[in-house]
Parts: sequence; C-alpha cells; structure tokens
Amino acid sequence: KLLTSEIQEIESHKKTINYDDAPRDYIDAFLMEIKKRKENGEQEEFTEHQLSAAIYDLFTAGTETTVTTLRYAIHFLLNNPRVQEKIHEEIDRVIGPDC
Repeated sequence: KLLTSEIQEIESHKKTINYDDAPRDYIDAFLMEIKKRKENGEQEEFTEHQLSAAIYDLFTAGTETTVTTLRYAIHFLLNNPRVQEKIHEEIDRVIGPDC
C-alpha cells in the first residue's frame, strides 16, 4: 500500500511540476534531476524506481529507529522493577493516581 501511494504521489508531481520554478519538495527535486540528466545525455542513474525506493527508505528509516528505541525501553523496564516503581510514582505525582 505504501508503494502504491508513493507511485501515485510521483505521478501527481509529474503532472503538476513546473521545471522552471524551484522544487516544491524532494520529489520535484528528484524529477528535475532526472530531466536534467536525460537532457545532458547522461546515464540514467536517477530513475523513478530509485525515487520510489528513496521515498520508502526515508519513510521507514524513522519508523525503525523509533521501534528499536521503544523495544529497548520496554526491555529495560521489564528488567528493572525499581525504575518502573519510580516512573509510576512520578506519573502519580504529576498527573494524579486516578488518570
């Protein structure tokens, strides 16, 4: 589903891009680079497939680091009941025991 939405977004940008203006975002900048390289007869190192892969990487990179951090925190808390107690005490003190 993510790949489908990426492709749709790229297609939307291709329809609305103005190559004479500054890029609106990363997709525009990438599409402009593709066009420039094609006009210069350079090898196609920049492709729409690579653009889609780059968008996917940018999206998932942030997700992976968050998941790793949360896993570490949960593991740490499971192995440190005293820290759990201190966190619980602070939550009770700051927002109240009934929340």
